[in-house]
Amino acid sequence: PNYLDHPDDIAAMLEGRRFALSLKDTPSMNKLLKYPNAPYPATFDPESMCPHKHGSPECDLWVIRNFCTTIFHPSSTCRIGRASDPTSVVDSRLRVHGISGLRVIDASIMRNLPSGNTNAPTIMIGEKGADMIKEDWNLK
Repeated sequence: PNYLDHPDDIAAMLEGRRFALSLKDTPSMNKLLKYPNAPYPATFDPESMCPHKHGSPECDLWVIRNFCTTIFHPSSTCRIGRASDPTSVVDSRLRVHGISGLRVIDASIMRNLPSGNTNAPTIMIGEKGADMIKEDWNLK
């Protein structure tokens, strides 16, 4: 989904990575990093897998591109809406515009990402979509 597509995104991530790495050299962090039973993989070093020179800008970029992800649940890629809306993919009955017999019944139909977890709304979409199919096929 175009993560790090814009140069400003990359610059912000590089700055954040460098700042975070600088914290490990502080006395407080050095104390924490010495605990063998820490609740995080203290020995995990993505730079050790990097094909570029350790600590180089190319290595920083490689680590960001290969290990950064989102905490959000991807959704809204097949938005619900009218056929006249160029950003919509499905109608109010979850049928794909212009394709007979195909529906999308998952989190991708959400027009906007909810502020909370997507699990409950996605279950609701599935339940409602199942009801719509039953109605259309007279299977109550």
